[in-house]
Amino acid sequence: MKPILRACLNKSAHRLFGRRCIVVATLFFIVTGLPAKDVEIVAPENFKVAELKRPIPIPPRKLAEVKEIAGDFKAPDKQRPFHVILAAGKKDHGVDEHDYPFFQKRYKTLLGFGKNVTVDTSWTWPTDEQYAKADVVVFNCMMHGLNRNETKRLNDFLTKGGGAVYLHIGIQSHKFQKEQSPNVGLVWSGRCRWRHGALDLDFTGTEHPITKGFTKVHFHDESYWELKGDPKGITVLATSLETSKRGEPKTPQPQIWTKDVGKGRVVGNILGHYSWTYDDPMFRILLFRSMGWVARDDLKRFDDLILLGARVE
Repeated sequence: MKPILRACLNKSAHRLFGRRCIVVATLFFIVTGLPAKDVEIVAPENFKVAELKRPIPIPPRKLAEVKEIAGDFKAPDKQRPFHVILAAGKKDHGVDEHDYPFFQKRYKTLLGFGKNVTVDTSWTWPTDEQYAKADVVVFNCMMHGLNRNETKRLNDFLTKGGGAVYLHIGIQSHKFQKEQSPNVGLVWSGRCRWRHGALDLDFTGTEHPITKGFTKVHFHDESYWELKGDPKGITVLATSLETSKRGEPKTPQPQIWTKDVGKGRVVGNILGHYSWTYDDPMFRILLFRSMGWVARDDLKRFDDLILLGARVE
């Protein structure tokens, strides 16, 4: 979506200018010659809960529990420019699982409703030009094409002050564990453990800006553990109880963490295996705060987007 059209559909602009937004959109198609069918026009009030193919095993959140964490769902009126890249890749796994293009498309629209926000996309690895403009890169993909050159480009971006959020298998390092783990903290490399199903996160970093107000939240997603990297180099914000062998005691395993990389910051968040997680307002709070934190920005800047198309009652 072109910037002028996205600006027209921004929630604030739409509220202020009403039908004139439709006029601008119409002129856009006339001037550019772009077929209307090639651009998805969505106003904030029409951004609904995503229709998925498989039954969702977890009920919608209660508005009261979300409000207890998020407060009034209001973002500050004045916001500095914010440039985010959504890095996705080819879908893998089963129905409504590891659907990175779905996430990229949905969150490009959702974040585009934010104030003074530019949303860019990449197919896994951003270009040098994209890195130069970005405040934050959100990696949600299998990290295909990872090599020493890409780990160095990413490290350069981070050490100069850039921010990164790694969702789910975005922590994948393939055979470059040594090079990529300093950029992430903990990585999936070689033989690690995973589990699908009920996932209770215990929040240990209750005073951290990202997880403030959280104590214990139930998700239905996938957990990872026995990840590779230096656990002393991260700050763990949330854990789940896991065990590697049946009958052995379960122990807390990191599922959300932060790490400083030079002047930059990163967040690792294992949630995101299933597409329904993306419309979970609790997940959105964690993601939006993470984006603000790694960018050293206001952590409430996306609060007015938490409930748009969210699974809440």
